[in-house]
Amino acid sequence: MSLTPFSRENMRTLKAEKDAEGHQRKLEKIVKDIYIAALRFAEQNAETTYRFPFGNNYTTHGGVQIPSITPHNPLNYQISVAYIMENMDEILTRLRSLFPDCSVEYKKVSMARGRDGKEYDISNLDEKLRPFIDASRAQTNEYVVIDWT
Repeated sequence: MSLTPFSRENMRTLKAEKDAEGHQRKLEKIVKDIYIAALRFAEQNAETTYRFPFGNNYTTHGGVQIPSITPHNPLNYQISVAYIMENMDEILTRLRSLFPDCSVEYKKVSMARGRDGKEYDISNLDEKLRPFIDASRAQTNEYVVIDWT
């Protein structure tokens, strides 16, 4: 293994460079997870709208292992819901470039189960259908919604 010389200037910027690399890796991980899940959903379902949920199901308390430039040294980064929300504009921009001509939005959605067993977004529900939905058990969740209708 050869050692690389580092000047004072290189040493001063090393942390900022590592932080920037970590930031880009986190964004790539999030976007890739959503991308793969949306494609899998589209392959297996006739529906034309996919909702990727954020919350404890996606993030982990111990961090997420993300490969670094050197393959034998994975980086362990925390990807919290707060981080995702802070970077939502960038995440949506990247997803929109991957899903051109699709609607890609961040939404808070209140879902409730109808008598037919299906889940409905009660925030956009037609007044005629409200009596058939149990809104008392509605759950509000945050999603990236990809629509290819």
